[in-house]
Amino acid sequence: MRSRDLPPCDVEHLDEILLVLKTSHPTVRSKVLKDLTDKDGAYIVKLLDLFDVCELDADKTVLHKLFDIFYAMLEMCNRGVIEILLNETNFISVVGVFGYNPGLIREMDFRTALEGDGGFQEVIPITDRRVVERVHMNFRIQVIKDNVLSRSLPDGCVLLLEHMANENNFHILSFISETEDYWKSIKDLVSSSDKRVDGLGLLKAIISMARVTKPLDRPQRREPFGARPVFGSFIDDLFSDGELFAAFGTILGSPDSKPMEVALAVDILNMLVVYQGPDRLRSYLASEGKCIPAPASDKERITWTPDSSLFTALLVVFERNEPLRIQLFNLLREIFRVPLGQDDKFLSVFYPNYMHWLLQPLKNNAFVPDESAMFDLQDSIMELLTFCTENHGYRVKYLFGRQPIATYAEKMLRSTNKLFVIHAVKFVRACAVRAEAFFSRFLIQNDLFTPMLANLEIGKPNTGAVGSVILEVLSFIEKTNLTSLVEHIYTKFYETYKAECPLVFEAIRTRHDGNTGSEDVDMSSADANKVQFVRAGSIDDEEELYFEKDTEPTESSPEFTKNGLSEEEVPCQNRPRSIKLVDYDDDDDESTTKKENISTDLISTSPRGADIEEEERELKLPVRKKKEDEVDTQSFLGGSNVLAQKKAQQSSKKARSPQFKDVFQKISWKLGTPNSSENGSSSTTPAAEKIGGNNSDGKQDDSNSNSVGSDDAAGVDGGNVESAALAAAKRKLALEEVTNSESLLKKAKTCTPISSS
Repeated sequence: MRSRDLPPCDVEHLDEILLVLKTSHPTVRSKVLKDLTDKDGAYIVKLLDLFDVCELDADKTVLHKLFDIFYAMLEMCNRGVIEILLNETNFISVVGVFGYNPGLIREMDFRTALEGDGGFQEVIPITDRRVVERVHMNFRIQVIKDNVLSRSLPDGCVLLLEHMANENNFHILSFISETEDYWKSIKDLVSSSDKRVDGLGLLKAIISMARVTKPLDRPQRREPFGARPVFGSFIDDLFSDGELFAAFGTILGSPDSKPMEVALAVDILNMLVVYQGPDRLRSYLASEGKCIPAPASDKERITWTPDSSLFTALLVVFERNEPLRIQLFNLLREIFRVPLGQDDKFLSVFYPNYMHWLLQPLKNNAFVPDESAMFDLQDSIMELLTFCTENHGYRVKYLFGRQPIATYAEKMLRSTNKLFVIHAVKFVRACAVRAEAFFSRFLIQNDLFTPMLANLEIGKPNTGAVGSVILEVLSFIEKTNLTSLVEHIYTKFYETYKAECPLVFEAIRTRHDGNTGSEDVDMSSADANKVQFVRAGSIDDEEELYFEKDTEPTESSPEFTKNGLSEEEVPCQNRPRSIKLVDYDDDDDESTTKKENISTDLISTSPRGADIEEEERELKLPVRKKKEDEVDTQSFLGGSNVLAQKKAQQSSKKARSPQFKDVFQKISWKLGTPNSSENGSSSTTPAAEKIGGNNSDGKQDDSNSNSVGSDDAAGVDGGNVESAALAAAKRKLALEEVTNSESLLKKAKTCTPISSS
């Protein structure tokens, strides 16, 4: 695209000029910008002269077109063009052009205020003219960005203007910080009485500028709130000697100070505390001295004298200057927010010397003639006291012992002002938050819950702010389980207020019952009648779920069910300390023998004797006694001698029933299968199935057992054959004892029943 020259500056070519500025191709944009800035902006000056002529004719159409042309120049976001528009000779005319904004309901006249006496005022002369030009440029940028085009300025132009202002601020602050005479003159102005307002305004402007200025060697980004400014060291140098703080004390405390001076001093202190932290001001307050004596009576008010401290002046303004009270409240709260490691010096000065003066308005309602203003003062004091209760340590306890704090709180709780009551309830909650016995005794002994709960309306829904904050305090006490407060509320107020909020008071009752150990909580009949057991030494969840299953009751001998024989159940309350998982050989033999004899007699009379005997023998396999039953494998191969010995042992013992011998024989052979050593704990399941479901296998086992001893005992009768079969079964059990012991011990340790594995 071929570049072309700008159209001539006349009324007939205004549309062409606007078209060129708005639709210029990027390739020819540089040519347009060059034509606008050539010869110190001669083309722009011609357009401004045309505006002055058209303004005399009062042709609104032409004036609106000129506004669009100059607004298009701003949209190009070129620094050279903007500097020409905002220079000293063109600025007033440019402001006049932007006053004819067609988007406004009526034209805005900004030039009248700028052309009058309210322009730039140089409080302290600046010798460097380049710094003065930067100050003037910042002023014009602020006028355009914040006033003339505050809502219609393009975003790109806003960023460019902010960057230009930050660069100017950096150079201005550099000049002030490097010129010692300049900031010494600032201190002299603040300390003087005739130009104090100008000095305070200049100091506030410098601190505001230092707060927002960023370095120039890194891109612009949003800093976190409260970050230390670039020229923080310069601000520290201004306040390091304490001269300005002493001047602020005079300004705040003196009755001759003007309201504007007091407001500026309070603003400066708030800026220092919020944006640089309260450490410097707190250190000065702790070290300045000049403490005043304690009040002699309840009607005495704090007063300032030339020998008084800055802390005294702050309390005077807090008590008597209602418009600035909220600012003083925020300032004092930040000062009182002392870290635990730094609380000794400041708090040791504050509590003995100034705390009683801060609480003095709570003793008498005649400090302020207006009742609403008095309520506001006392409410602010109680909120500061609540903050101190939450954040300060042992000094608050001494304060509670020396000052009638409970009387102040009770008076506020009985007040008709709802906001007053809410802040008093917040004080009660602050005492509960400390979770210390001292504060619990303080609330109980002074009976602060009675006036607090008296604000709950009986028989009506307590859905207001007062009722909500009271119920929140009760809920907090219940959740944190402050036992003394829970007991006090339950024993004294439960019956009276339980119908007003059942949810909160029932929770308090439940918490009280849990603390005292009573079990008044309702239980269902099924849970009440159910006796819960756990297996001895077992904490596994799967094993707990195993015993939750319902077992089928038996008609006779219920104590010998499968679960009853396989595991030992004890109540939860009587769980033994140590439980033996396996009955080893060194245990008491006599008790084991007695148990076997008793179980044998019971099994012989039970209708299900065969099945029970089978399961019992499976369980008794790991605890067999080797003294009687162990058979030497090498000697067993000798044949008849061993069988003769076993025959003598069997004949000396009491004869067992045929049914018992037959069942034991089947169990012994089924446990002696080759698969038992390989399958571990699962080897007993097929054995149990074969015993009950296949009689032919049992017959085959009997024939095999007879054939084992046929060489040496051919002429033995039927009883001897059974004895030989028993000996053969025991021999095989002895051979496989080593392989089976490991799997059986695993079952015993996990309390898994053999018959149900």
